[in-house]
Amino acid sequence: MITQIKMILEFPNVEETFTPEWAYRLYAGCLKEVSNAYVEKLHENVTTPVSQFLKLENNKIVWTVNLLGEEAEQNIKPVLLKKDRYDIPKEIRVREKTVKEIRNVEQLFTMASTSKKHRLDFVTATAFKSRGQYTNLPTIELCLNNLVRRWNDCFPECFIEDEDGQGIETLGKGLFCTQYRLHDCRYTMKGNCIYGFGGHLNIKNNMTGFHKELADALLLFSQYSGIGIKTALGMGGVEHTFVS
Repeated sequence: MITQIKMILEFPNVEETFTPEWAYRLYAGCLKEVSNAYVEKLHENVTTPVSQFLKLENNKIVWTVNLLGEEAEQNIKPVLLKKDRYDIPKEIRVREKTVKEIRNVEQLFTMASTSKKHRLDFVTATAFKSRGQYTNLPTIELCLNNLVRRWNDCFPECFIEDEDGQGIETLGKGLFCTQYRLHDCRYTMKGNCIYGFGGHLNIKNNMTGFHKELADALLLFSQYSGIGIKTALGMGGVEHTFVS
């Protein structure tokens, strides 16, 4: 189960005040109205079943929130659908809301079967953490490892087992980056600056059979799960498109 809620927000003086870091405050404002028990559970989990980010699009500020799994939907979705104002500390109003749902993993596989090429746009600063160090450049393997962990939390009924890492390595060898344009990007939270990257990757899937289907589904899944660290706080926002 995946629920994606997109909201168009009304900011005072959009051009002057917009910054992707507002996503962190919006998320905190939402959690104030979620049960304390569930919020504590979110903080305890290594992987958070929420990814969200802000984007300025056609002079409109769009807040995208993805809820991964039934528990996140049950606890957070009612708050997001009901709440139409956030004080963070400026008053932010929600003008429009659209909801998209993916009910099961089979639906995701069907949606992903339309193309051999994927474009991943990293909308907000994206970074990884490996062996205790921040990494601000992407590799196919880093992206896949991150996506598999999130997938397994979201779809335990379709768990991807890869204890020795060879499965990820096999998928990685079958994916080829045909085009990329990346740039350095920063995200500041609580006075701390995290260095990451933004831009896009075009990825071609050269595999066949189930490996191809799984890789396609994982890459499409990225637009709901986000990629990298702190996706619940506004980093790692991804938009996916199929390209010819």
